[in-house]
Amino acid sequence: MVREHPQQQVYFSLLPNQVVAEQFDRDYWGLAYRDGLEWVLASNSAARIRVGAARADLLYNNSLILPAAQRDRLVFTRPPYPAGTYLFTNYARYQYGPGLLPADTLGRQVYRLRVNGLPVLGVFRR
Repeated sequence: MVREHPQQQVYFSLLPNQVVAEQFDRDYWGLAYRDGLEWVLASNSAARIRVGAARADLLYNNSLILPAAQRDRLVFTRPPYPAGTYLFTNYARYQYGPGLLPADTLGRQVYRLRVNGLPVLGVFRR
């Protein structure tokens, strides 16, 4: 857990990565969304930046820890997501699949956070 700090919430002990990837949500609480939001804000100088996620509440909650001036630049969007939106995923099994947002509509991946070789956060740009 110490080695994975500050993403120690995705520690899976001795389970092989393939088992974790197939059977477990990796960042269930979406705590890594903060890293993604900080990356988006640092890499895009626009006054307003559209962001979205299958669980918008997790994205919003992570925005609350940001400085107010940065948080005010974020525009939270819902489906259908307009072009230019940054879409976040924490690779939870409930987000993408049959009946949900198809993975191939996410856009181009612009940021990825891995812990112990597994992606726990993906940021895509539509």
